[in-house]
Amino acid sequence: VMEKVVIADSWKAVFARNGIKTFSEFYYGIAKKRITRSRDKKRSVSMIELQTEKGPQKLFLKRFRHPHFKDILFTFLNTGRFQSQAGFEADNIDLLEKNGISVPKVAAFGEQVKLGLERRSFIILEEAKGQCMTDFIAQNWDEMPLAEKQKVISSLAKTIRKIHDANIGLTDLYLWHIFISENENHDYDFAF
Repeated sequence: VMEKVVIADSWKAVFARNGIKTFSEFYYGIAKKRITRSRDKKRSVSMIELQTEKGPQKLFLKRFRHPHFKDILFTFLNTGRFQSQAGFEADNIDLLEKNGISVPKVAAFGEQVKLGLERRSFIILEEAKGQCMTDFIAQNWDEMPLAEKQKVISSLAKTIRKIHDANIGLTDLYLWHIFISENENHDYDFAF
């Protein structure tokens, strides 16, 4: 079994301060509050809180366990190599960022591989900027003037067009994966 952990430079001291350095410590050892888990228990997302110099910092831990063959095949067909689910997500986040799309920063990711195939992997992300689109709609949509609704939809469509123009496919583009914020020009920005 081979294990690999990649930590962003800006987070190395924080994880060290919290006593987290090995794959097992990242995957199993961080106190977490689970947000969701797939029915087959192969994926879970949890909120974690780490102590930083500025106080507690909220992050999100996504863990993968024994991925489906279809996910392994999808990753291979899209990258030409066997790659963990967390590694694939980290690469996609990097690709989106390089194309000017707002994404949460990767704090760390790791993978546990046996005979070239993923057994487990994880990715830890900073909190996305903005408000979850589902919350934004629930709180604002009914009172929002039609022109403002059109502005939101048009801004979102332009951002998604930018993603597609960069030949990036987002297979899990759902409203609860989109974060919206208003910028200084009173336009809308989106993070994925």
